[in-house]
Amino acid sequence: MTAETGPASAYETLRERVAAEAGTPVPAAVHALAGEVRGRHGGTVQGVLFYGSCLRQGEAIDLDGSVLDLYVLVGRYRDAYPGRLLALANRVLPPNVFFVEVPWQGQVIRAKYAVLALDQLERWTKREARIPTFWARFAQPVRLVWAADDQARARVLTVLADAFVTFAFKTAALVDPPVEPDAFWTAGLTATYRAELRSEGPDRARLLAEREPERTRALTPLGLAASGIGEPRDDGRLGWRMDPAERARSLRAWRFMWASGKALSVLRLAKALFTFQGGVDYALYKIERHTGRRPELRSFERRHPILCAPVILWRLRRSGSVR
Repeated sequence: MTAETGPASAYETLRERVAAEAGTPVPAAVHALAGEVRGRHGGTVQGVLFYGSCLRQGEAIDLDGSVLDLYVLVGRYRDAYPGRLLALANRVLPPNVFFVEVPWQGQVIRAKYAVLALDQLERWTKREARIPTFWARFAQPVRLVWAADDQARARVLTVLADAFVTFAFKTAALVDPPVEPDAFWTAGLTATYRAELRSEGPDRARLLAEREPERTRALTPLGLAASGIGEPRDDGRLGWRMDPAERARSLRAWRFMWASGKALSVLRLAKALFTFQGGVDYALYKIERHTGRRPELRSFERRHPILCAPVILWRLRRSGSVR
């Protein structure tokens, strides 16, 4: 492998392309929501990322019927919250997730956003990381809506490039070359879902893998080359050479992640019962979207949703809001 096509050169090219993609303009409503969540968490916010299904809709986002997905990257958890409990929960079992509704240009726009420390994300997108949720999420298309300064922007863009390289390297252990790029991504996303409590199966992973074929074909060879295992091919398929011992270690790591990932998902769900601020409004919004009716909660029920859950559920079933 020559210096021109070596890992360092491939990484720089990948980072440049990821940076260009992340800098693509987003609709004004996304900026409005980013400004709202920045105001909630103060000067410790280093960057706001936009991702998910709404991103793929471009300018045609159905704002009335959608909940946008954001990641808010912070410097210190203690500076992001007024109290220490949420900060501790975020550090020990990240991320914390919140729901926000904002009046905007005569309508209400909504987002579900996760708070994560930038230094944690930097560690969890490296090859040594064992939480596939993060590298798989940020290897997919993302927009950097806002950055605190040039240094923060550079750190976030490096995270996105690292996530792509890690995804490529980890996935390479799961399949045999040569392989089509969409099959490669299907394998990687399916393995990631297997490490989480999610309903998506192979079809969902395949649909995501096939959604942006030009991106997948252009960037995946760079990710493999940047990881040091890529072997160029002329037929459009992906090629690489992985040391057998390295592959065996990677497969053992996947088995660990499949076992531990589900346990982590259960713990995150349990934590969310106590830390998902705005979760009640999010649940009411979902009910309204499906039934056309927005249930009303008493003030005590809003303050103590877990305690009042049986009564709330009984009333919702009686009204036909849920079945």
